[in-house]
Amino acid sequence: MAKVKKGKVADLIQDDKNANQGTIVGDRMIGESIKTLGLGRSVLVDKDNRLIAGNKTQKKTLEEGIQNAIIVETDGKELIVVKRTDLSLDDEKARALALADNRTAETNLNWDNQNVQIHFDAAVNMGLGDLVFDTDVTIGGDAAGGGSGAPKDLSNSLDEVFKIEIEFADEMALKEAFEQLTELGYQCKILTL
Repeated sequence: MAKVKKGKVADLIQDDKNANQGTIVGDRMIGESIKTLGLGRSVLVDKDNRLIAGNKTQKKTLEEGIQNAIIVETDGKELIVVKRTDLSLDDEKARALALADNRTAETNLNWDNQNVQIHFDAAVNMGLGDLVFDTDVTIGGDAAGGGSGAPKDLSNSLDEVFKIEIEFADEMALKEAFEQLTELGYQCKILTL
């Protein structure tokens, strides 16, 4: 049975080997989401209060002035459910929170290659390499690892350069994506078809 106790957000310790560096845009989105919609997702700590997941959320929570935490102690065999009693999925705020949760997770991902390797090696040692980087996932008819359909082992080549091609319906969406990606440090080119 899980044990619930009160704690302080500031007592949660950041992971100095966090594989996600985060992004400027994602950081801003997390802060705005917490400020306007409140918290909806929990963070995960180890037995010593070191963050396994939720480093960016903990940081932005402190910046927004939220100091108190509810800590649920578990061995991982129970689903921890955060219930927002002020929300209903029939309300716009709950729908906005659901979208913000997914979008900030997507936007705030920026791998730290050295730290990813540490985490990936640990997963591989446990036989979970395909779980964390599934090379069999099919996207648009091609295997994620390459066009041949055969999985590509990326474990020793995380410093490769990858390219993505995106088609936009209008110039405004293209411009916004270009500006955001450039701000995040990606090398971008605008091409016509």
